[in-house]
Amino acid sequence: MAKVHSSTNLSGNKTTLNFTLPEKTIAWSYYIGVDQTGQKAFENATTQLAASAGPIISKIPGYGPLAALALGGASYLSRLQSGEDIDFYIVDTTNVNLFLKGKKFSYLKKGKIINDFSRMDSPLKGMYYVCLSNDNAIKGVSVTVKITAIVVNQKWVTQPIQKIHITSKRVAYLKN
Repeated sequence: MAKVHSSTNLSGNKTTLNFTLPEKTIAWSYYIGVDQTGQKAFENATTQLAASAGPIISKIPGYGPLAALALGGASYLSRLQSGEDIDFYIVDTTNVNLFLKGKKFSYLKKGKIINDFSRMDSPLKGMYYVCLSNDNAIKGVSVTVKITAIVVNQKWVTQPIQKIHITSKRVAYLKN
């Protein structure tokens, strides 16, 4: 949970959160939700997914919808139509300081949202930042940010196999 102050706050109205994608990441997903409505939407998706998917998803507490989304399945997340909004950007380490200084920067993803979520299949390694900016002059907001990466660790094993030899032969028989 990140607090993003109003645009008139002396501390500024920008916040950044960093995350690192682990080695062998094959896909990842994110969820960004503003205030209680954004948090409640994620909780509802978690409940719906647990009810329909069963015990496998329950082993990923708090991140079930994001894991399902990253794996290409049904996440039960839905876009909200009303509530406080936030500007967000997902940037690399080169662009985070440009964002904070108010200069022109590049981003992987951006939006002005109440909540947003997506599956990402690139980039798959490195450190990135979720940059948040609040344009509301009066009200600060709390923002829920969740990121889930799917990592594949292949395990190769050598095992002996049994070879079966089948021999066929022709045998004559009488037909009645």
